[in-house]
Amino acid sequence: MQEEQQIISENQNSDSIVQQTQSQDYESQQQTEVLITDNKNTGANTSTQEVAMNDQTQHNEDSVLSQEEQLSEEAKEKIREENKWKNFVPTEQKRPIDEFFDLKSISPIREERIPENNEIVKYVIEDGKGSFIGLQDEVFYKHETRFDNGQLVDFSEKRNAIDKFVMSDSRFHDFYKLIFKTMRKGEIAWGKFPKSSHNGIYHSSTHFQNKPEEIKAQIGDDVYIKFSINNIKRNNQCPNSNSFECLEEYLGQIRSICKELMDDGEYPNAQNLYSRVYASYKNMSKVLKDSLTEEQKQKRDEALHLLSLNLSITHFKRNNFKDSIKHAKEALEYNKENPKAYFRLAMSFKGNGQLEEAKEQLVTAIKLAPSDKSLRDEYKQITDQMMTKEKEWYSKMNGFYSSKKMSDIEQKDYEEQILKQKLTKKHFQDQ
Repeated sequence: MQEEQQIISENQNSDSIVQQTQSQDYESQQQTEVLITDNKNTGANTSTQEVAMNDQTQHNEDSVLSQEEQLSEEAKEKIREENKWKNFVPTEQKRPIDEFFDLKSISPIREERIPENNEIVKYVIEDGKGSFIGLQDEVFYKHETRFDNGQLVDFSEKRNAIDKFVMSDSRFHDFYKLIFKTMRKGEIAWGKFPKSSHNGIYHSSTHFQNKPEEIKAQIGDDVYIKFSINNIKRNNQCPNSNSFECLEEYLGQIRSICKELMDDGEYPNAQNLYSRVYASYKNMSKVLKDSLTEEQKQKRDEALHLLSLNLSITHFKRNNFKDSIKHAKEALEYNKENPKAYFRLAMSFKGNGQLEEAKEQLVTAIKLAPSDKSLRDEYKQITDQMMTKEKEWYSKMNGFYSSKKMSDIEQKDYEEQILKQKLTKKHFQDQ
């Protein structure tokens, strides 16, 4: 009897499980049919529940907006910092979609037309300095792009991002290159670009196409871009290293550009350029080297001497004193009569802590230029520095000899001597 009840109970449980499974399958089938129907008739058969949910969501959004409008600017900023504002974009990363700028408020110090495309207008806000951006340079800049009604082209455009533009790369915009060629480091300017320049790329974007028709009707074809040139990595190259005349012209360009770079503290960039032109002169092809006249050979040695000195300076500025010493010594291989080369070598030795060697090089430099006061002043400084170090050393040694530690050592040595005498005396007595 108990076995029959157990079997009946198990059957009932089994039927219950089957019913639950069938119920779940039916619900899943119903949901699948609803989804299929919704996909076939998008927006036509929206359920009452979905409509109610959408209404509630819209109501919540309207409520949030009304609350935001009532907040003070300070309160809004706090909400932004806490990242709780629904559509907020952090200031340091993005701009809000409704941010406008009155382009009529631009007050340029001058207006320029781009020579290669007279339709492009540049409104200079702040002048830069140094040489113009070259066709082989890399530009590091900030920018913002706006339609002619003042609205940002892309609302997710980053505020403080520094972009990199490679002038020689064909993948970058040509109309950017045209205006960059007229700009210098530190310059800030607006560029007005007609459709013939940007080819409508900004107006064909999805962001623009999704705008309401009445907004699109208010936007013209021109685009305004504000450029701020943060830095320029110079990348000049010699177009023909097999021509000595071309190498001479290239050397002149590098010297002029590197002077600016050194003044701006751009030592790595200057070092790379000096190294490049040094390699062109040093590793000159045999055909070109054999074809040089005596005058050209002398110019080559002078160039290698000058470049070695300049490389020594760039390494010295970067605290690479061993490399600075190496290049200063190379400079002396091409000219042993230049006191500046010995001075440069002396400074490199000094930076590396080799004061005695630095002093020797200064002695040679002073012999070659006895009227140069700066050499004698440097010699005196190094001599004083060596004397100070010597005094410090003696002071430390005197302190050591007069210290308790030294007294303990002397006492221990005395005790050891007494012990040795006793052992020696006992040894002879035993014999």
